[in-house]
Amino acid sequence: MMSTMVDNMEPPPGYFVLASPNDGENGTYACPDDGCDGVVCGSIQDCHMHNKEWHSPPYTCAECEANFASDPALSRHAKATGHPRWICQRDGCELRGVEFESHLTYRAHTTKSAAH
Repeated sequence: MMSTMVDNMEPPPGYFVLASPNDGENGTYACPDDGCDGVVCGSIQDCHMHNKEWHSPPYTCAECEANFASDPALSRHAKATGHPRWICQRDGCELRGVEFESHLTYRAHTTKSAAH
C-alpha cells in the first residue's frame, strides 16, 4: 500500500519526464541539478530517494549553498563547478571565509570554535 502512495506522488521540483526514442529511457525522470549530469530515475520514488541521498543537508556548498547528503556528492559538485568545498560561513566567527583542507578539519573547527 505504501508504494502506491509513493507512486502517486509528484516528483521533486525541477524533475522532468524524458520523452526518448530509447524504450528504456522513455517515461523516466531526469534530475535537474547540473552536478548530476543527467542522472535518470526510473520512478517518482527513485527521484525522492536520489534527492534525499544526494541533495539533502548536512553537506552544503560554501559558494552557492546547494545541499548534498554525502561528501562524494559535494566533491563532485565542487569539481564540476570549481567552487571551494569547506569554507566557514558563520557570522561572527574569527575564521569566516577561511577554506579548510577537508571535512574533518572543517568539522573540528565548527566543534571547537565558540562562534559555532
